[in-house]
Amino acid sequence: MLHNIEKNQDRYFKAIAEYQEELKYIKLGLEVNKILQDLINGLNLFGQITVTRSQTKLSPCPVVTVSQPTVETVSGFSGKPLKDRKAVKLSEFSVKLSDDTSTCYISDVLTLQRAKHVFVDYNTEKIKVYGENCQLQECMKLQGGPWNACILPDNKMAVTLPHKKTILVFGIADKIHSGREIKTRLQCWGIAVMKDQLVITTGRDKHCILVLDINGSEIRTVRPDNYQSEKLLNPCYVKINSDETIIYISYYGGNKMFAYNTSWNVLFTYTDQGMNGPPFGIDTDREGNIFLCGFSLCNVQHISTDGKLIKVLITKKEENMLPLTTTFYRDMDRFCITYHDCDIFNVYDMCD
Repeated sequence: MLHNIEKNQDRYFKAIAEYQEELKYIKLGLEVNKILQDLINGLNLFGQITVTRSQTKLSPCPVVTVSQPTVETVSGFSGKPLKDRKAVKLSEFSVKLSDDTSTCYISDVLTLQRAKHVFVDYNTEKIKVYGENCQLQECMKLQGGPWNACILPDNKMAVTLPHKKTILVFGIADKIHSGREIKTRLQCWGIAVMKDQLVITTGRDKHCILVLDINGSEIRTVRPDNYQSEKLLNPCYVKINSDETIIYISYYGGNKMFAYNTSWNVLFTYTDQGMNGPPFGIDTDREGNIFLCGFSLCNVQHISTDGKLIKVLITKKEENMLPLTTTFYRDMDRFCITYHDCDIFNVYDMCD
């Protein structure tokens, strides 16, 4: 539908312009009769309505303007392949509230419909929901620092409280409302949904991955190397691709990202030549390419589906901050980044 609209937009604008040419401003004015006796004798003499018509001054067709970026921004699914584009900063917002007593630490972001963002704030122990133009809609205080979140198949949201070994399940149909709790055997940090199963990373707590059913019962424990390799220490963030065939996990202690198939066989291992510190947040774009936060390098890396570096999207020169997590918008070619111990998040467009 979007492509059809783009093809026919000139015809639409021409039709709008033709309608506008026929529009008139109508000004209604009341001329009150000064003779009070006439008002008494008949209400029909109260006054007269006069109508004045003049030509409109509307633009010949709708015009949409953006203040930044100054280059052409790309919304929707058009233009060059994402691997051939560059990231241009679109906006910057603060999510610090007046009653926050510490710096925010936005460890995850969910993007929902109608420009709604759900921010997981580890430091202030809050879930913050913002709508259009980054207007606060609601805020929920939790008993413990939340780390990661995901959308469940039944239009609910799951949030991890690692130090409580608890997953909170909330309803998100209209407003966030309390639901049930899932207790985990080990700490629960990263969380993702794969074919009606929950994939949980445990951080330093046994350095493994838990697979649960959708109700929270543990199905299996995964440690692909049987605890033999230092490359698989402290699994942190987890992401499942859109086809639910590949699991990506960043290892904070091993400075690497691993890609697994659903049988937990290693498809590839990724590490950047300059990655002398841990990778953090992961997401995938609509083409299946990977976005990876190079935490210590102050960059975001765009990686192909077979684990090859495409390009560095954000560099330390552009943003001298430690990127914590990145989220790709599903309805446009755009992504956002949050940072270590920081109140702001930045939004970038993938531009031609």
